[in-house]
Formats: sequence, structure tokens, C-alpha cells
Amino acid sequence: MRTYLPITISKRFLYRLICLNLFFFLSYLIVNISEFWFVNIKINNIIFSQPDTCNYLLTSEWLIGSATPSSLSQNCSLNFFESKLPFITIRPFLYPTFLLLLKLFVNDQQYPFLIWLIQFLILWASINLVALTIYQLTKKQIFFFASFICLATDISSLLFPVYALTEALNIFLLSILVTIWNISSFQHRRNIYSVLILSLLAVTKPIYQIHFVLFVIFLLAQKNSRIDICKNKIKYFCAIIPILIQFMFYFWATGKFGFSDISNLTFRNYFLSQVYKQLNWQNVDTIEQARQIVADLSNEQIFKTLLENPRITIGIFRRNVIDESLLGPAMAYRNETLFHISLILNKLKFFFHIFMFSIISYLLIKRKENLLSISMLSYVFFVLQAISAGVSAFEGDRLIATAIPLWLVTYSYFLNVLTQQVSFKSIKNSL
Repeated sequence: MRTYLPITISKRFLYRLICLNLFFFLSYLIVNISEFWFVNIKINNIIFSQPDTCNYLLTSEWLIGSATPSSLSQNCSLNFFESKLPFITIRPFLYPTFLLLLKLFVNDQQYPFLIWLIQFLILWASINLVALTIYQLTKKQIFFFASFICLATDISSLLFPVYALTEALNIFLLSILVTIWNISSFQHRRNIYSVLILSLLAVTKPIYQIHFVLFVIFLLAQKNSRIDICKNKIKYFCAIIPILIQFMFYFWATGKFGFSDISNLTFRNYFLSQVYKQLNWQNVDTIEQARQIVADLSNEQIFKTLLENPRITIGIFRRNVIDESLLGPAMAYRNETLFHISLILNKLKFFFHIFMFSIISYLLIKRKENLLSISMLSYVFFVLQAISAGVSAFEGDRLIATAIPLWLVTYSYFLNVLTQQVSFKSIKNSL
């Protein structure tokens, strides 16, 4: 992906940027008031209302060696992971550490408000960072405006700050990553910074272990990157310290070598349970019953079950990726209007993804884009995140909504390349 030198922001552009930010604040207020105000739910009651939030809270207490749950964790609701202790084996340390640091500055009453405030600020920063990166990359204000509006109207993103979940931090880290990849100021240290951000992403959500490994392979495939790694061994080692810390915590908690069990648990408790329930629909009435049965299945039994039932396996995977995630609703559980608006918006995004797949395929076939470019890597990262939603379910668009910085910057780049090609051909034909 091409990079450009910093641009000069005119007063007129700055005025437009301020107007767009005011639009974001208005959009945020409308969505959150619609979701929470009319049902009379206060932030202190909602911040830890999701089952996953309790996991993060208990993990933060485990990190400081707390023997008894705090008043906050006693009141929050656990999910089916509650039997898997300690929680550090399923919830990597970064977000729980973030919660711990915030707790140092306030009491229990102020704690939920501070979590919301910081997460709101990093979401706001992410939106501006992504939109300005796109402007840097394309030099076209239409891409800047379109991307900002898309970010500012993404219902799930607007609701993330009010929950003690990793999603807002996830978006922020991905926003930094795409900025590093596309702004020339970071070019001389792009690889090291990228490894660091991907390390932080991996200890935020373990699914990004795949992205981390893929980026390392991407680096090793290039001669200049291999030379850079050899010259800066210590810096690269420092960049992967977050991952090493998670390995240390896992070993400390279990006495075994590992990183996180969340992938295995999610696979069994969601995807495999769905497959088993559909295969045994006459004897298994609920997903909870299926979860209890598949918990005892060996890896050989799992592999055999999936291999012998490809139609059901592929069907459920496709449903989880497309129907549940890409076309699924936002986390608007309390407002029916928001719920349906999010379905419409996600359907439009889905068709846009299909359209952009054809555009990217066209540019690759015409050799207008290198298969090993950073832009293609960014697109592959987005596709990987979308595919990973196949092993989960009942989450709406939560698993894919955080990928918005990846696909928004990538699509803007490819559309810009396409418009440049079309403009060049038009000029050439006119001559």
C-alpha cells in the first residue's frame, strides 16, 4: 500500500472535521439514549451486565491475587465459562490490566463511569485516526467524509464503550495498525511497530494470534524485512513481550505451556454444540444439553463427527459467518428500532463487501495490485476475522464490527486505485 508525506490541513478542512466530530457526538447520543435512556438503565448497572464482562473483571482480580470476589464481580452475571478457572486461561491479561489501572484512580461507584469515559475517548480517537489515515492515503475528501460517516453511524461501535468489553480497545489497536501501515512517517519502523500492535491485539483477543503469525510469515518472505529483523533483534524481542507475558501467566496458572483456551472452549460450546444438536435433534432439545455432551468428546471423535457430516458442518459455519455475524444485528438488545436499523446497515455493508471482493479480484487479475502488498495483507486480515466468526454464535455482529478499521482503509485504497485507473483511461481515450 502506498504511503504519502503528511498533508497540510487547511482551515476549511479543519472546519469540516469539527462538523463531522459534532455529527459523531450527536450520533453517539442518539444511539445510546435510544438504547438505554427509555428503559431507565444507568451506566453503573449496564457496564458489567454482559457475561463476558464478568470474566474480565474476575481475571483482573486474579492478576492481583484477590482470594475473594469484589462487590462488583459478585453482582455481575457469569456465562458457561464460569467453571473454567482461573480466568487468565481464557481471557488474556491486557484488558483486565486496563481495568485494574483504571480502578487505581477511583472508587467502586466512579469505576463504571471511568471505564465508559476512557473507552468513549479511544473510540472517538479511532474514528478520527482512521478517517485522517484514509485522507492521507487517497488525497480525496469524498473518501474521508464517507469513511467518517460510516464509522460514526456504526451502531455496534457506538454501543461498545458502555460495556466492559475488549471491543473499543480492539478497534483502537486496529486503527493504530492501519495508520502505521499507511503513513510514511512510520515507514522506517513500520515492521517493529506492527509486531508490537499485533502482540497487543493477541493479548486482547486470542484470535489475533493467527494475524500475528501471518504477519511474521509476511516479514520473513521479504529479504529487506529479514535483514531488518537481524539488525534489530532486541527491538523485535521487546515487541513480542506482551505475548511472552501471557505465556508466563498461563504457565503460572496451570503449570502447562499454553496461551489461551478460549478458542477451544468457543469451538466446543458454540460451533460443535450447534452441529451436535442438529445431528441429534430428536434427543437433544437445547444447546445447553449439547454443550454438556460435547465437553467430553475427544479430538478424534470431534474430527470424525465433522468429517462424516460435511453438509451440516459447512451449513452451520456459513450461517455463523454470514447470517449471525455479517448480517447479524448490533448489540442493541433493548431498542427494537435500533435493532432493525442495524440489520439494514449490516445488509448494505454485506453487499458492499461482495462488491469490493469483485473490485479487488479485478485489480489482482489485471495486475494493478501486488498479491504480497500490505494492502492485500490488510484485506486478508479482515477476511480472517470474518471467517473466525464461524466457530461462534449468538453474538450478532460483535465479532466482525471491530474489523471496521481494516476494511474501511483497505476498500478506500482499492477504490482510489480503481478511480485513478478509470480516470487515466478516460483521459487517454479522449486524446
